[in-house]
Amino acid sequence: MKNLEPSYKTSNFDTKISSKLNSNSGGLFTVGYAAKGVLYAILGILCISSAFGPGGSELSLQESLRWLKEKPFGTILLAVVGLGVVAYALYRVGCAVFDLEDVGNDGKGIGKRLGFTASALTYFAR
Repeated sequence: MKNLEPSYKTSNFDTKISSKLNSNSGGLFTVGYAAKGVLYAILGILCISSAFGPGGSELSLQESLRWLKEKPFGTILLAVVGLGVVAYALYRVGCAVFDLEDVGNDGKGIGKRLGFTASALTYFAR
């Protein structure tokens, strides 16, 4: 059974912020993970189409995105995926700053939170 006592003292303000973020972060989390899944599916389709496309020629990332943009609803799909990736990155920032995944403040928890920060920075860089 998990110890429900906090490992550090928090102020009433910290507790209110944390509980509010925990209750409101579900949508951001869901949108972010869904966008991540769609992004990987699109990348898989692009890889397969590149491998079995006309002449078997490889496409660069820019050519792949241009190809997708020219398809019906391609621009909308790219915009939705872009917003979803930003939502996922924001969720990771929330995990790092507000401990939304309840990893704690011990050495292991700090390491995980630094990983969340690195993950967010990676997604923002895309």
